[in-house]
Amino acid sequence: MNTTPSPRPFIHWVIKGCCSAILWLLWSCGTTTEQPPTTTEEVPPPVIAQTDSPAIAQPPPPDTPPTVRTFSYHPSQNSPQLQALLQQPLDLVAFKKAFRSANSGSCTTHPFFWRPSFGGFYFRYFVFRGCQPYGLQVVVYKKGKDWGSYSDTDETLIGLESSCEIEALGKLNLKGESLTAFEATYGRNYLLKEDVAIYAHDGQVLLLQHGPAPKHIIRKIKYLRTKLAIRSLDDLPEALFEGF
Repeated sequence: MNTTPSPRPFIHWVIKGCCSAILWLLWSCGTTTEQPPTTTEEVPPPVIAQTDSPAIAQPPPPDTPPTVRTFSYHPSQNSPQLQALLQQPLDLVAFKKAFRSANSGSCTTHPFFWRPSFGGFYFRYFVFRGCQPYGLQVVVYKKGKDWGSYSDTDETLIGLESSCEIEALGKLNLKGESLTAFEATYGRNYLLKEDVAIYAHDGQVLLLQHGPAPKHIIRKIKYLRTKLAIRSLDDLPEALFEGF
């Protein structure tokens, strides 16, 4: 008697499983999942305001003082008082008599110094009584080749530099005076470089170094006869400001 089990139940299970899998696949393919629509919004570019107004320059910091100011300087507008002062600033003979003596010797010169038409040489007086050493210096032009003596009266004044209050300086005794008061007498037709006011006429130059506002007290003066044609700060060599 044959006892081998029949294969039908196993085959039936396999067929049933395959049918179930096919039905599941068919159901999956027919089902769709709806996704929410995706939208892309365009961001407009930034709006740049247009204006026809020119750019406004920013002012310098309030604590930055100007070092150079340009005045409307015109040589033809110099006052008669200023012209007279620069042409004859000092009675040299009377000035020397007031001191009786001083140290003297050669001096440093520059090509822009004015020179008389006759032969001679530049000479310097310094260390005057009543003023600190080199606080008052006078440059003259001596005729000929001989140094001569302190009492010579044929010298020509070329320049003077002073930080002293000396009555013998006459109208150039300006140490301690107010620049504002000087302007009231001689005018404001001058150039300004830092703290130095520069008056000029026909090559004759007067430099007034002064303190801050409001009084602008004069601290030091320098007078010099030059060959310069002065119309602006560009015409002034740096050597002119030596000692300031």
